[in-house]
Amino acid sequence: MSPPLTPPSPSPTDYALTLSANRYFHQWTTLTAPHTNQSCKVSFSTTTNFDEEGSKRLPTIFIHAPMVASRYFLIWYDHLARKMGVRLILMDRPGFGLTPRCPHSHRASTTLAATCAILDHLRVKATAFLSVSAGAIHLLNSLSSLRHYFHPKHPYAAALCPWVLPKYSKCNLLAAATMLPNSWISSFGGLQQFVVHNVMPVSTWSGGVFDQVGSLFKAEEGASSEDEGRFVECYGVGREHKDEVDKVVMKFVFAEEFGVNDEAPFNLQKNIPESYWGAAASYPGVLASLVGDEKARHTEERSRPFRFRAFFAESDMLIGEGGKFYFDAIFKEASAGAEGVIEYISETVPKTNHETIIDAIKGPLVKVFEDVKHGWEDGLDWN
Repeated sequence: MSPPLTPPSPSPTDYALTLSANRYFHQWTTLTAPHTNQSCKVSFSTTTNFDEEGSKRLPTIFIHAPMVASRYFLIWYDHLARKMGVRLILMDRPGFGLTPRCPHSHRASTTLAATCAILDHLRVKATAFLSVSAGAIHLLNSLSSLRHYFHPKHPYAAALCPWVLPKYSKCNLLAAATMLPNSWISSFGGLQQFVVHNVMPVSTWSGGVFDQVGSLFKAEEGASSEDEGRFVECYGVGREHKDEVDKVVMKFVFAEEFGVNDEAPFNLQKNIPESYWGAAASYPGVLASLVGDEKARHTEERSRPFRFRAFFAESDMLIGEGGKFYFDAIFKEASAGAEGVIEYISETVPKTNHETIIDAIKGPLVKVFEDVKHGWEDGLDWN
């Protein structure tokens, strides 16, 4: 049984390096790539409680991460997951980490195949699913194609700031992004190489533009002293140790493949047909199929409905109020005619935006973990 990951010494640097080097954040398996029919790697991470005694009876949550998210970001949520008694999995989508690139036309199918490969490799028979932002594309495809991986009696999925295309959200910021030339989007690849070869060897990453990249995925600074206890409760360490972890994580992220060149056009449907999204090309279509399938599955043996929770940010520049209304309306309409079969609940999280929605303190992760654990009260062994 692994000991709790508490600081091994007063040194924040020692702690950050020890935590980030843990083998659970550096895993991989293989799958048959849909576009080549050849074997390829997919890299992923899990929380450090995955192999502990009795862990197979803990709820498992597979996370479909936001755009440009790396498996290393799971490091930030390891303490909270261990404390609350859930297990988390986060994969590197094509073009990130050790997972090779694939054509846009096979990005959705490859992500589904990789999800199955990871769950099978870990011998996880059933899981809940959680998406953040653009990860909603892959969550909806999972609802459509991977229903057999959901818990048989307590199926659960949640979406944080679910992705909505600007043609539906009418969000000006994303609408403007779709007008950018491809050469502008591909310039991120040059940024990555510049960071790896020129910045990382000499920078302490104590400030500047590259820390701003990291700040998209970490807690906001400037919290009052009375919040320090809550900070330690969620992250397991004080701010000095956490800040050092942030720096090490971002170094790891940029040292590997960082496939924003493929991810951004795909998520924006920039010069690609909507069919490349798979089933997720039609959010209403996914929900209609889910409702039909769940009505057929729903028996007295499985009395609990399929529960889907959506959490929206109070201020969201990427999907805006229009995106919230669009997503909410689709799910409410679909669930209205399926009472007792589909349970859809949405809420807006106060004092959050599209980035801080995944903050362990301000965001709804604690609620999600509690929701999933609720299905554990009957003592079922998912795995």
